[in-house]
Amino acid sequence: MKVTNCPNCSKPISEATIFCGKCRTQVRCLDCKEFLELDDSYCQACGSEIKIKNTSSAINKIRYDGKIFEAEFTDTVGKDVTETFGKIFMENQRSKNEKLVVGSSGINSDNDVETVDIEAEVLNNTEQSKETSSNTKGSNVKDLFREKDGKLALLETRIKASDKTDYGMRLTYLTVLYHKAIGIDTVDKSKILDLLKYCGVYYSSYRKAFAKAKAHFIVDSGKVEFRPAGLEKASKILEEVFNDNVKGKWGLGDLVITSKNTTSSKSTTDSGKTSKPSSKIIQAEKFDAHNKKKTLKELFDEKKPGKSTTDRIVTIGYYLNYILKQTGFTDGNIDYAYRVLKLDKRPRHLRQVITNIKNENALIEVGDADKSWRLSRNGEIYVEEELPKK
Repeated sequence: MKVTNCPNCSKPISEATIFCGKCRTQVRCLDCKEFLELDDSYCQACGSEIKIKNTSSAINKIRYDGKIFEAEFTDTVGKDVTETFGKIFMENQRSKNEKLVVGSSGINSDNDVETVDIEAEVLNNTEQSKETSSNTKGSNVKDLFREKDGKLALLETRIKASDKTDYGMRLTYLTVLYHKAIGIDTVDKSKILDLLKYCGVYYSSYRKAFAKAKAHFIVDSGKVEFRPAGLEKASKILEEVFNDNVKGKWGLGDLVITSKNTTSSKSTTDSGKTSKPSSKIIQAEKFDAHNKKKTLKELFDEKKPGKSTTDRIVTIGYYLNYILKQTGFTDGNIDYAYRVLKLDKRPRHLRQVITNIKNENALIEVGDADKSWRLSRNGEIYVEEELPKK
């Protein structure tokens, strides 16, 4: 008879090859072990009649004690899948002390059984998890900010920045991430800029860096939202903030606001003599100091700025920007307020005084129109939360 079945596994043999298509065993004579041709009925070497081996090969069986899973494989295939299934079981039952049993003679057989104890692997993974968690504190972006009446304040200022520009960019990522965490995908750009200005990190280098981050942000109609790459970047920044192993190189404590060189109280003439500079005459510019919502005097009685020139000017600025809803104010508006309230010690060099407040305390910033000012986010918070002084 023709050899049509593999004597090793009894599976049909392809006529195009002398290898068994199932177990890849080359057909041999069972007596003398010589290779056979497919058409041979008798072995050409020893003359023995070709016999077909009917016994099945040993089948590897896998059983997982727990939720029972059973599978059967041949020796060749079973060897390859054992390790894979073992990894799957260990991942799904990481916290349990279970055993993976692999046998060649049946389920739970005592013959040729290999037992893999996964307890050591579980404990090892647990220790690694503990080590990782010990280096990272809670990582909820909501812990970084406080929001009250629609105004955002930064609570955790140590955001692991490398320099001032990086601080501004990190703060931008975290601000957008915070809003996303509370269900707001698009954030008003003005809200981000207010926080940056309050922290003193909104300047030309930041604006250039943000402009280059087009792959991370979509900016449209004054709204900012993440692209997928930006969300990934923000998540990494958040992890670093709460990771004690990551050290920041720059923080708000390193921020130094320097005032520009002010004009000397005396100037030198061609003759070598000194004389006081002439002060520019400021024309008072009227505004509604008796608004029905709240008068300027009522605000002063409430905030009690006292004799402090800085406190007086920022209180007046607050009245103009947030009570009257003006976009800015001028030197003349401040002069007019001094006159209406009949305040003493009205600054002679008023514009220079306002400039110094802007440079030294960041309570005032330059407005949109020429020679106009507006209260900064820092100034707004100062009037609302710091005045009257206790």
